[in-house]
Amino acid sequence: MSASTLPRLIHVGRGLCGELGEAERREWWLANGLGAYAAGTLSGSLTRRYHGLLVAPLDPPLGRRLVVAKADATLFDGEREWPLFTNRWSDGAVSPAGHVHIEQFRLEGSTPVWQFACADLVIEQRIWMEPGEHTTYVAYRLMGGTPPSPITLRVALLVNDRDHHHVTRVGDIDPRVEAQSDRLRMTVHGDHRLQLIAVGGSVRPDRQWIEGLDLTMERYRGLEDSDNHLQVGVADLELAPDRWCGLVASLAETPNEDLALSLEDLCRRDRALVDRARQAHPEFRQAPDWIEQLLLAADRFVIERDLRDGSEGESVIAGYPWFGDWGRDTMIALPGLTLVTGRVATSRRILETFDGFVDQGLLPNLFPGTGSEPAYNSVDAALWYIEAWRAFVETTGDAAVIPRIYGTLESIIGHYRDGTRFGICMDPEDGLIAAAAPGVQLTWMDAKAGDWVVTPRM
Repeated sequence: MSASTLPRLIHVGRGLCGELGEAERREWWLANGLGAYAAGTLSGSLTRRYHGLLVAPLDPPLGRRLVVAKADATLFDGEREWPLFTNRWSDGAVSPAGHVHIEQFRLEGSTPVWQFACADLVIEQRIWMEPGEHTTYVAYRLMGGTPPSPITLRVALLVNDRDHHHVTRVGDIDPRVEAQSDRLRMTVHGDHRLQLIAVGGSVRPDRQWIEGLDLTMERYRGLEDSDNHLQVGVADLELAPDRWCGLVASLAETPNEDLALSLEDLCRRDRALVDRARQAHPEFRQAPDWIEQLLLAADRFVIERDLRDGSEGESVIAGYPWFGDWGRDTMIALPGLTLVTGRVATSRRILETFDGFVDQGLLPNLFPGTGSEPAYNSVDAALWYIEAWRAFVETTGDAAVIPRIYGTLESIIGHYRDGTRFGICMDPEDGLIAAAAPGVQLTWMDAKAGDWVVTPRM
């Protein structure tokens, strides 16, 4: 399927990309449906501790760790060189300033695309994640120009192994790296194996700390604003007209190393998401590109979640990069993310996933991470759950599901009427729901600092 059939709403040129401040303000985000993500700026610089090529939940579903930080590419034509990346340093320097070579940036469907112009050479770069797998691709191809000799890319491979909320000190990690001609392997966070594979070239170990990267957005947030990453190797790639070369960064045992095939599969998936929405709601057939772009963006928030019995369910992540899946947020977002977009099976799986966590009439406000229990401090999540089931039945006409879930919905109403945790109960005088629990935040305004509930709203 041609990528030209995908929406191209986002498209900016050299005037914006060449201005560092403007290029850094624009960020790209990818997700893989497992809670992992990749993110960065249009300029190629890192401005957040959360920016990186592979941030994966190695303690699923919430224990996300930065494992691959950057792939810094430099273009060589035998006589000249051009950096295709940008770094800000803690001393205020910007070096190299590779963003000045960006001719344009665009989104093709869900895929960010950069076009670099270096003398008469035109290089395209794409980054994407494999759905359902902790794998990120960084791919390049020569789009134009007549080089006098073979041209190559030298790509520095920067890794890490830390919680994505933190920063790294020099020496914090000391991984053992195994090298082959076209790949490096290293162990991260226990027994997870990271592979860095050079497609269309070779890779060699080259170990050094890259110190003092400046994180401007963390400074804006009032947090520690300097980070360090470990360079473990350098890949040398051979560029050729209309042929992909690049890097596969993966925690999978046997990731797909065919860049063209992987990209084609992703484009086909993007198109299928749009087509499914059109089939469910014919008005989407006349929708402008920005609507189709939203349909693709919606997909990034749907994630797999393991159930208590070990089976696979689905949920909705509340936002990248900070949040996990929350009951209130999931139920409010579910009709728009799944029913409007024609994803009926996904909608039902999410609702059935939460069914197994209803307790004393309450739905979890915050879903558990590894080894922890759900937090039920929400006065309204269970009510939104009833509303989500109503929307499901109304949209699908699937009344046959009602007998199976009726007991759960009835128990929610019974507990709200008779009283449950956190003082949640129906006032017999007026039929309204009351909620009051000292030290507990129960509404969507749920900020809490230590024992201080900022907005009690009893």
